[in-house]
Amino acid sequence: MRFVQTQIENIAGGYQYKILVWLNHLGPDKISVELFAEGLHGGPNEIIKMEIVGLAKNGSDHEFQASVRTNRPAGHYTARIVPCYENIFVPLENNLILWQR
Repeated sequence: MRFVQTQIENIAGGYQYKILVWLNHLGPDKISVELFAEGLHGGPNEIIKMEIVGLAKNGSDHEFQASVRTNRPAGHYTARIVPCYENIFVPLENNLILWQR
């Protein structure tokens, strides 16, 4: 798996993120793509689950998107790919998480 491309567009009150991910023949139902930002001033971390749009035009990458309503800088958010577990908390230390940066 790997991140292929990230597009961030300014929208009213925040950002629109579009991310292309190559899943290496893994089904998109087996993972979750999320935007992660550390909590501000001791607050909770912010985790935004991205929606799958479908296959990209190239036919091999999957496109995910999310709208984020925030006054934080776009650079506060980083994408991550996590295994898709039903009703299980995924800790930050899970070595199966693929971080964009």
